[in-house]
Amino acid sequence: MFILFLFRAPSANTISLNFTSFDPGASNIVYEGDAKPISGVIELNEVDRQSCVGRASYAYPVPIWESSTGLLTNFTTRFSFTINRVLHHSPGSGLAFFLASVNYPLPPNSAGGCFGLYSNNGTRTYSQYTLVTVEFDSYVNQWDPNMMHVGINNNSISSSNYTEWDNLSHIGNKTNVLVTYSATSKKLNVFWSYDEEPTSDANSSLSYQIDLRKAVPERVVIGFSASTGGHIERHTINSWEFSSSLEEREKTGGKFWILVAACCFCFLTVGIVIGGIFVIEKRKQKVDKIESRISITEDLEKDAFPKRFCYQELVTATDNFSITKQLGQALRYLHEEAEPYVLHRDIKSANVLLNTDFSTKLGDFGVAKVVNSWSQNQATNVVGTVGYLAPEYLRDGRTTKESDMFSFGVAADTRLEMKFESRELECLLIVGLWCTHPVDMERPSAGQVIQLLNFEATLPELPQELHNPAFVPRPLSPDSDDSSEA
Repeated sequence: MFILFLFRAPSANTISLNFTSFDPGASNIVYEGDAKPISGVIELNEVDRQSCVGRASYAYPVPIWESSTGLLTNFTTRFSFTINRVLHHSPGSGLAFFLASVNYPLPPNSAGGCFGLYSNNGTRTYSQYTLVTVEFDSYVNQWDPNMMHVGINNNSISSSNYTEWDNLSHIGNKTNVLVTYSATSKKLNVFWSYDEEPTSDANSSLSYQIDLRKAVPERVVIGFSASTGGHIERHTINSWEFSSSLEEREKTGGKFWILVAACCFCFLTVGIVIGGIFVIEKRKQKVDKIESRISITEDLEKDAFPKRFCYQELVTATDNFSITKQLGQALRYLHEEAEPYVLHRDIKSANVLLNTDFSTKLGDFGVAKVVNSWSQNQATNVVGTVGYLAPEYLRDGRTTKESDMFSFGVAADTRLEMKFESRELECLLIVGLWCTHPVDMERPSAGQVIQLLNFEATLPELPQELHNPAFVPRPLSPDSDDSSEA
């Protein structure tokens, strides 16, 4: 019984998916373009603007056929979708279920009737990639039949087989779809219904004879893609199931070698068990002798608690608190090298961590914000730690790179009882003062801070009354000078 179970277990070529809803935190669905999970469903495109493209796909390759044996998979997929009208807009353009080459990119200019899979001239932009689609087309383009239709497409934007689709009568209704493929008949079948789960005898159906070994690679990416053009409609995927099995063909002498392998496995398992028992007994005897001489209290004091370091030990290990420089390097990466860039929004001494080799790590990105360089940074609720927040952030609710640098300046450790070289001490103090400048645009960038800490730039001249509450600094105009008279 054990041997039969072992060799009839599902292989790596068996895939089974079942998404009754879509969690924003799930890692097994990849979203591209405008697609995103909202309230348990996938919204493939936005409806507040024209010409949107969105795609959602399973994160891992799916085996369809095997070149070494010529074996072809059977697969079944069920999914439901909803198309909703948008006020003052006609229907357009539809969605598609696809099987495509792994890493198939979003083509440029693929909105409108191209479903985010083809370019707007109706061709495949990337000839090295292939795809087969089942499309639900709600807009008639020049390459389409003269009707809204359900079509099966084989590496072309024009459907290889199609049938009329009464989309307008079912706007806002859930459409349930069943797609099957038989490796024996090499037939792709599509069934759809609006009242219940579709079956193979559904009235609305379509089929197409296709050998997937000639149409797509051995492994493909599967998912959904949708687009809108001048007309707008909302496309949502409500649920999705997929299962496939690439069955192995039994070869000559297969049963004999399975039996040999099973016997070898059994002997090996018995040997490992016996050897393990022998080693465990020996180790137990040795441990019992040692443990009899060590008390539980001594053991807890020795190993169980985190080690405390005195302040001077940290000074030596971190090279006179060069952590300030490493923290600046981390901020330079977040602000100036990452794209889109990242605002941490909670820089404080408690979030500056030391690794086992005493290298610095900036931690706790729980309230961090990713910002595109070309987008406008909107005001939000103030987050972070009081005492580390820049005054303009508390006032306006708009976090910036400069407000991060203010927090960096506050977080610099001021317990300087150890011995420092005079210029190192002066540099660290001026960096802290400059980063907490009351005018946000006068603060240095992370890159400027690194230059100062590396003594690659001249220290700035700061007003002595800079942090006096009565000090009101004069803003600097890009073309201003001391003689502003006409």
